Amino acid sequence: MTKARFFLYWREQGPMAWCRTGTASASGVAEPAQLAGLVGNTRLIVILPCLHISMHAPRLPTRSERRIREGLPYALEEELACDLEDNHFAFRRMVGKLVHTAVIRRAVLEGYLQRMQTLGLQLGQLIPEACLFAGEEPVIVLQDETFTLMPGITEVFCGPITQVADLVSALTRQPVVWDFRLQTREPLAALEGCRRAVAADSAQQELVQAVVNYAPLQMIDLLQGDYAVAADSLNWQYSRYAAVVAVLISVVGLLTLGLRQDALETRYRDLVAQAEQVYRTTFPQAKQVVDPRAQMQQQVQRLQQAAAARSTDFIGLLANTGEVLQRFGKGRITRLSFDQGRLRVDLRVPAESVIQQLVAALRALHTVTVALEPVRRDKQQSVATVWIQPIQGQESIR
Repeated sequence: MTKARFFLYWREQGPMAWCRTGTASASGVAEPAQLAGLVGNTRLIVILPCLHISMHAPRLPTRSERRIREGLPYALEEELACDLEDNHFAFRRMVGKLVHTAVIRRAVLEGYLQRMQTLGLQLGQLIPEACLFAGEEPVIVLQDETFTLMPGITEVFCGPITQVADLVSALTRQPVVWDFRLQTREPLAALEGCRRAVAADSAQQELVQAVVNYAPLQMIDLLQGDYAVAADSLNWQYSRYAAVVAVLISVVGLLTLGLRQDALETRYRDLVAQAEQVYRTTFPQAKQVVDPRAQMQQQVQRLQQAAAARSTDFIGLLANTGEVLQRFGKGRITRLSFDQGRLRVDLRVPAESVIQQLVAALRALHTVTVALEPVRRDKQQSVATVWIQPIQGQESIR
């Protein structure tokens, strides 16, 4: 890595680990008020924790970036907990038709950007930590109070550091551990025997090791779409010239088209209206139609995937666990779904102990592997998600 880069591992509060690459390489920990002076004119790359970011890799039948940007929200609609327009979608194309995607709420992203602007930081790139750490092996990133588990580059689990043992126990492979704790670095019993990413005794040393193999082409920059203008003010002059050229080309195009423009626009509107009518007739439950062609392809693909997922694996898994789930009577199951060999059970109960009892009963079957996501409180009740998978043939909790 020859060009100077300033990497900053973002934290909500307190000091942050940083490192500078290039001829004047250095690393350290700094308070937020000191960062602008440290960064200077160096290109700033902020690594954002995945606490508020979800990672996905949908398969889209197009290589057009415009089509991908338009189709992503509908490809991930069923996986998101809030309205599509409340989310920001950033992506990069992977092998084949897979699209590596990061999703973050717009309000959360704008809060991050506002804080960075207040600190006088000029962003060059904003990337999720999963892009830097996740790989073929499971990865655990430790902060002072929280942990992030990445079984793969498209899966992220976050929670209080006190609950790290619950998810680690469900892994069939020992994870790689990155320790970015600034207040304490005492070893955790749940992670004994795990391989450390680097033999370091400080967060900044681990950050230096993490960015040694930094590959920009493999990263997802969150500063896309509506937020692209915040990416790099140094490119403003080039953007302005490009905009002027685009305007000139548009004017020439309008003069060339002349009277044919109205006829073409009318024909285009008629075709779009016909395509929308076909889509609404085929899928009457659709709430919003933006690109009928792309949305039709997504719906067909979703139906094909759903049909493929209906197999005897689901019946066998439900037969093994049905008796335990049927005895679950101190709360309610709000969702039950099956996908790619895994059964997802969403629970809402009066107390967390009830969830732990259910998990213990499932594990006692000795025929399935059970993973419990971090339990959260909602309206005086405990809410959690349990993942169940047959032991035979299992390679990870992914």
